[in-house]
Amino acid sequence: MMRALTFNISAGNCSAYATNLSLQDKYQRVVQLIKQHDPHLISLQELDEMASQTIGGGLAADYTHLGSAESHCGSTHIWALHSLQASPMPSAGCVAMAKIPLPLPEGMSGTAGSAGYFVFAGCHLEPFSDGAPMRLKQLEVALRSMPPRCRLVLAGDLNMRNAEEPSVEGLGLSDASKWAGSKALFTWNSSINKYHGPEQRSYTARYDRVYLRGWSCQQLQLIANEPVTPGHLDYLSDHFGLLATLQLLP
Repeated sequence: MMRALTFNISAGNCSAYATNLSLQDKYQRVVQLIKQHDPHLISLQELDEMASQTIGGGLAADYTHLGSAESHCGSTHIWALHSLQASPMPSAGCVAMAKIPLPLPEGMSGTAGSAGYFVFAGCHLEPFSDGAPMRLKQLEVALRSMPPRCRLVLAGDLNMRNAEEPSVEGLGLSDASKWAGSKALFTWNSSINKYHGPEQRSYTARYDRVYLRGWSCQQLQLIANEPVTPGHLDYLSDHFGLLATLQLLP
């Protein structure tokens, strides 16, 4: 099985309730979180320079940094385990991409065979409800830069609303949550996570997603959805992350 992790870390700030957490502490905790879940693939969004250096340095022993892409808020970075022998591809707008050769190392694929490679992509798409046409265009640009119908794992903050799902599925992508049969996993939940203070508007959304082609998803779970301090309100980011357990389709 292959595990892919995506997390918008909201760099450059800490929770309004994080009275004893510095930015350096926050980024080190992001590294600890990643190592705790032991993913094969990592997509992080909204990194600033300090976050890039701290998190990149903390992952360097086990992961290859495969590139970054600038977005409307910081940058998106992607990594893969050294053993996957991944290689960077040119970014396509706000989408960072890499090639990972197949077949996968023993024990990772869940199925036999498949020569060639698959593409791993991380993204942070256009924000706000009126950004839907631009989000679709950003995905189309990224897909045109890949071989047609190639296997793909796309993970990131897509800023999507549910009404956009048919358009994205029309591009030949499948939502990991539908494969996994997951209930709605709200990666934005300001009803409980008042990261920006008590006056923050309360609502839920599935901004962060994993989309697949040539893969199925066996399990999808929230991460970073507990406060840093038990019983407190000091969440690590204003988003929760996702960890997807994937299986290569024949």
